[in-house]
Amino acid sequence: MDGTERKWNQLLALIEERQVIPVVGPELLTLPDQDRSVLLYRRVAEQLLRDNGMRAAAEDAAPAAGEIVLRRNLELNDAVSELGRQGLRTQDLYAEIKALILRSLGADPPIPEALSQLAGIPAFDLFVTTTSDDLLRRALAMRWGGVDEIVFAPNLPAHEVRDIPEHRNSGYRAVFYMFGRASALPIFAIHEEDRLEFFYTLQTAQKNVPRVMLSELRARNLLVIGCALSEWLARFFIRFTSKSRLADGMRKRDFLIDPQIDQERGFAVFLERFSQNTHVFAQTGPAFVRELARRWRQLHPDDSAYLATAQETGTPEAAVAPDIFISYSRTDLAAAKVLYEDLKQRGFGVAWFDKSVLRPGDAWEDSVKSAIQTCKFFLPLLSASTEQRAEGFFRSEWKAAATRSDRIQGEPFLFPVVIDPVFDGKANRYQRVPPQFHAAQFGHAPGGQMSDELRQALTLALRERRRPAVP
Repeated sequence: MDGTERKWNQLLALIEERQVIPVVGPELLTLPDQDRSVLLYRRVAEQLLRDNGMRAAAEDAAPAAGEIVLRRNLELNDAVSELGRQGLRTQDLYAEIKALILRSLGADPPIPEALSQLAGIPAFDLFVTTTSDDLLRRALAMRWGGVDEIVFAPNLPAHEVRDIPEHRNSGYRAVFYMFGRASALPIFAIHEEDRLEFFYTLQTAQKNVPRVMLSELRARNLLVIGCALSEWLARFFIRFTSKSRLADGMRKRDFLIDPQIDQERGFAVFLERFSQNTHVFAQTGPAFVRELARRWRQLHPDDSAYLATAQETGTPEAAVAPDIFISYSRTDLAAAKVLYEDLKQRGFGVAWFDKSVLRPGDAWEDSVKSAIQTCKFFLPLLSASTEQRAEGFFRSEWKAAATRSDRIQGEPFLFPVVIDPVFDGKANRYQRVPPQFHAAQFGHAPGGQMSDELRQALTLALRERRRPAVP
């Protein structure tokens, strides 16, 4: 058995035991562009330069006079650095970059193949993204439904600070935004100095740090794919996420996927001499993920068998999960998406299941049931459409939530939401709902846009649920 095959066997054995956390970088984020694909952050960097009167050199071509060279997977850093050199204030670029990311992705972006393949491996439950977009979260949501989001930034507003729960059910999945999520505020990394500050704060801050997530990063083996970390940052990253020094032969194993590693001889020699438990695959990120998915399917043609075994040997279920479960008829998908995005932007953790692809009896059904039993609030979306439909998957969700509400005393759980354009407050117009719904105050969100009253009610209710219990 050669060295590469041995590394593959070690990696797959660790993945099967849920001991690996993928760390995903910009190399996996490709978007279609006519008859080719383009990296998301190259597109953003090129447009950022154009908007500011500059021009990027073509990939793999000698730059013409006045053109800016953008290094592969470091394009945004290089564009921002050049703009700063030309006198623009970096602080003014965050809102512009967020807008460019959203414009590049569009309202319903296609999920890059590599992200879909990673999301399809059920042994992965925690993920790290080193970029500020939500493509990884979207890929996971399409495959598994509800996904928790943990965002870190040195100056993140206190009400947005969250961590993964210490005890999680077998269906729990989360994405950790290590360098922040795109915002109009300077709370996500757009260049290397930003990344350095994020790492420094993660290591030294006494509060607002997701300590449970960091503990998992230090305890589990990392699979670092296409992150384009500079040599000094990569050294710091693998040490920061390890409980012991790199030269300790008993420490956990990490796997770096980087086609350029052999060209960076200083780093390669450093790993060979001082970090022998850091294993390198000299492949591009997308090629590695394709091979990983192929090998996983060879071992596990049927995910349901693997999931059943994992549930038998996994941690016991606990009441963690998202804040809100949105239940809707497939015909009301557009309004549900509007409401989901609004809630997510306001710091709520939302269980999301795309019913345009969800079918009763598939692998998501258990995740749906689990999310209903562990969420803090259940929001059924009522409309003229739901009144006309006597049958639908959403009705089983409503029944399960109503049954759970009977067990909850003294705390709001059901928040029926009318999404029709006009609602006069008369709940009796909606008869095809469980009787427990009529015991709750109906809210209004026409087309998914929450009324001020509904927004305030949810915010207050969540604040009360998150308030520490008085001993």
